[in-house]
Amino acid sequence: MFDCKTSKKASVSNASFCKSRYMTLRFFLFLGLLLTIQTYLIAQHEVSARAGISFLDLLSSDNRGLNFEVGYRYRLNKWMAVGLDHGYQDHSNFPDFYQSTAFLENGINPKADEYIRNLSFDQALVLRWQTNNFVYINPSLQIRFFRIKRWTFTLDAGPLLQKKTVSSFSLGDWKYDQTNNRITEYDGRYVIRNAFNFGWTGTLAIRTLITNRLMFSIDARFNFLYLREDMNNIYTGDFVAIRTGLTYLIPRDD
Repeated sequence: MFDCKTSKKASVSNASFCKSRYMTLRFFLFLGLLLTIQTYLIAQHEVSARAGISFLDLLSSDNRGLNFEVGYRYRLNKWMAVGLDHGYQDHSNFPDFYQSTAFLENGINPKADEYIRNLSFDQALVLRWQTNNFVYINPSLQIRFFRIKRWTFTLDAGPLLQKKTVSSFSLGDWKYDQTNNRITEYDGRYVIRNAFNFGWTGTLAIRTLITNRLMFSIDARFNFLYLREDMNNIYTGDFVAIRTGLTYLIPRDD
């Protein structure tokens, strides 16, 4: 094979080949430099806050809660950014008259006691009041798909670390008076458990500028866990959150 570096004599065709190869190499070097400069000029920092409703079960109102999240993004170019998100959410179906910490502080209050004693047999079998608290953190890669008029469509995805705290109340041993349709004796069972889970998260969002530094967004976040702990059939931790948010853009010259 002809070597442009070692050959002293070259035909016209070989000389053209050498020139073409060097021109191609210079082109790719120039392209790489251009992309590096573009990344430096476009790169900016973004800080965001999002809040909305989250669902453990889309079909049950008992498993709806609130989600709040703060995030940071470092924009590499027009199409990609890397970032970190930290969020918290809470779900609870404890009634207003009996909150999740009440049992530990004061035992069962009179309103809760009366409610429990008036349960039917079938209701007593399935009684479980439960609070699910999730604290999570995840790095992510953001990709912009396309833009329609003023709206930009993006996808964020990355690994997930999530801590779950579950507080639940149910009936232990209990006796039911079928004549009076009333529970006569019962033991309250209160359980607090913690678990760490790993998984993946994805967020689909649409965003639009409302000022030259501020963006408004609507998104749907999905958390999927692949290391699950059953915790005696207490919910394991997947959730969906529908949120709105604001993102502040910090250019490089700030």
